[in-house]
Amino acid sequence: AEGLRAADMNGLSDPYVCCEVPGKKDFKIETPYISKNLNPVWNHSANFPDYINGDPLLFSVFDKDLATRDDCLGKAVLSPSHFLPDGFEGEVLIVDAQGSGTPKLHVKIIPGAAKIQPDKRPKLAVPGQLPRPESSWYKDPLGKQVKPLG
Repeated sequence: AEGLRAADMNGLSDPYVCCEVPGKKDFKIETPYISKNLNPVWNHSANFPDYINGDPLLFSVFDKDLATRDDCLGKAVLSPSHFLPDGFEGEVLIVDAQGSGTPKLHVKIIPGAAKIQPDKRPKLAVPGQLPRPESSWYKDPLGKQVKPLG
């Protein structure tokens, strides 16, 4: 990631990323947090063996806090039309309601054991854009109602 917002009193953050398929509790991974860094590199890999074509991926970046609730530094949604069938590697803009910069998250997705369902076509979305909050499609980690674009 680069350009993250400083969330701690020391002018830095202790960021980590949570990747999940919205609405599916078993599809959630987290990177370890990196202490005092606004441009962290995780080089974290994980597998979603039961991923089903059509599900978007929600990336949430948080600042780890030991005494209080972790601060959300921003979110990004990647629709399956951007990573299936050939994968994806690139920058995804992080939407941060409290920040003024343009933070980015570098993501690499290698499709593998995804269960392809031909009747379920991926919805189109702009990489890095959050879904519109006017629907009850699912709740994000902060409890806000959101749905995919497209």
